[in-house]
Amino acid sequence: MGSRQRNQRATGSRAKKDKPPAGSGTTGPVFVTGSVLLTVCVLGAAALSFDHLTGIRLPGCGEGSPCAKAAASAWGTLPGVGWPVAFAGLAWFAALLAAWLAVRGRVAPILRNLVRIGAVASAGLIVVMIVGGYLCKYCLATHIANLLFWLLIERRPLVAWGSRRVLTAGVVTFVVVTGLVGAIQQRERRAATARAEANLAGSLERMTAATSQPAPPVQAPVVDAPAQAAPPTTAPATDAAGFVGRYRLGPEKAAIRVVVFSDYQCKECRRIEGELLRITRQRDDMALSIKHFPMCADCNRRVKRTMHPNACWAARAAEAAGILRGHEAFWAMHEWLFAQGGAFTRARLRDELRTQGYDIAEFERTMTGDETLERIKRDVDEGIRLGVWFTPTIYINGVELRGWEAPQAIPRAIAAVAASHPPARTAKADHPAPALEKLIGDWREGRRLRIPPAPAYRALGPADARVRISVWADMRHPGSAEADKLIRELRAKRGDVRYEYHYFPFNKDCNPAVRKATKYPEACRVAYAAEAAGRLGGAEAYWAVHRWMFAHQDASGNAAVRAAASAAGLDAEALLAEMNAPEVRRAVVKDARAGRRLGATSVPTIFINGRKVPRWKLDDRNILPRIIATAAEER
Repeated sequence: MGSRQRNQRATGSRAKKDKPPAGSGTTGPVFVTGSVLLTVCVLGAAALSFDHLTGIRLPGCGEGSPCAKAAASAWGTLPGVGWPVAFAGLAWFAALLAAWLAVRGRVAPILRNLVRIGAVASAGLIVVMIVGGYLCKYCLATHIANLLFWLLIERRPLVAWGSRRVLTAGVVTFVVVTGLVGAIQQRERRAATARAEANLAGSLERMTAATSQPAPPVQAPVVDAPAQAAPPTTAPATDAAGFVGRYRLGPEKAAIRVVVFSDYQCKECRRIEGELLRITRQRDDMALSIKHFPMCADCNRRVKRTMHPNACWAARAAEAAGILRGHEAFWAMHEWLFAQGGAFTRARLRDELRTQGYDIAEFERTMTGDETLERIKRDVDEGIRLGVWFTPTIYINGVELRGWEAPQAIPRAIAAVAASHPPARTAKADHPAPALEKLIGDWREGRRLRIPPAPAYRALGPADARVRISVWADMRHPGSAEADKLIRELRAKRGDVRYEYHYFPFNKDCNPAVRKATKYPEACRVAYAAEAAGRLGGAEAYWAVHRWMFAHQDASGNAAVRAAASAAGLDAEALLAEMNAPEVRRAVVKDARAGRRLGATSVPTIFINGRKVPRWKLDDRNILPRIIATAAEER
């Protein structure tokens, strides 16, 4: 027998071993159940990957949530490579699903072993989440589905064929999904870097322009006043000294003056301030000071939900050190706190106090006293006046440094400012922009998104308007009513504004983004009524029902719909019937899903010229008119 014939027979024999026996089809309910469970795993991992890739938070996954804590933990990334576990999970579960489909629900030995490995990983991660106190619901759903899949196939009989199919389908799918995710991640990183670079360039332009501005007038010295020694290079600073923290590193008169609103549990604050401390100690023309802005409701009135539970105590520990021993002690405690990530137990703090030679009882009395809390609150109040919402917020010579996320942004910014040869000045020369200007800047420098257009009957104003306002809102929400009325009034006064309304009812019956309790029971119903009116009577009927529903938020039931129909000149019974049309229901759900993809988690969510308005109110003042005016000028 020739070698070619032997090879052909061997190849045929191997192929037969991997082919299912005649009549071997799917295993019915087991195959379907397994496919559903693996699909749940894929969707869960895909949702978490979407959160990582786009920065658009899933419902319940905002800053400080269990999801965010899980992602930020040591278990959130693969060791050594920094690849999010969600990405690896997506590729893994997609590969398992492909292998399961390839063998048509049969259990080859290699498939069972792979599933066992995945089950062990899922069980371990569930234990980690429980122990760590960050039980992410998306992670939990994914891992539970994976464990159920393992239980499903564990007692299924093994088949002698399919191993090659499992490997081929699984490996190919794993590689393809990993490659796609990696490509998307690189694209998003490039886009984020480009935005940061643009913001950084704008900040540096403003900083260098400020260099050419004359210094504020200085009071003439008092005649015969006694001479005073120059302050030390790390002298305490007070509010009377200008825009500067209580403790300053560097000279009182400096060409480069940096102030940071910070939080000891903020990872980016730790990185940024490490760079700033190193650069400050290398230069003799730079001053650095810190103001506290803990993301903790215990000491920050702006924070509605605590993100960093120990941040207030960390800030109070730093202030206690400064009160007891002055500026050098403040900076020593400051660095130690960042080294701990702002988190410490009482025992760990006491160990450090012994190391630094403090009287522990005295330090704890000072730290828990009123003075430390009042100091932090004063910093917070100043931050609120300046429009600070997140940390770190960095100012150089009184100008906010945007784009600090760009590579090497801090050393590049310091070098650029130094290259403009600014004169040495005190902190009295620095006057940061107030909150209103900062909030407008936050909108202006936000990411421009593709906003889906609303149907023509849900739009007011010309299609080619200079300003396009897109709002996702709930007709039962008082804040949505306030924003809607203001936008309609502004549009009526201006000819360059187009207003498009999208539904985002806070009711889980028609909004997939609402996972918990329904806030407004009638929210879906009034959205259906408005949409049905638009389909029956066009724009005039839609906006009549729209206005009526916003103006009568307490009205409910069929009586409310009939009253709205009367105001719109529609037949009430026809409107009630149209509300049940599948197209009407789908339109509301479609809007809600689009809003969720764009990052809507609350109402109203407002986009102006494609950029999300981070905040449309400053305290009790509506700032939309100013943002709209700015938008009209920039295009």
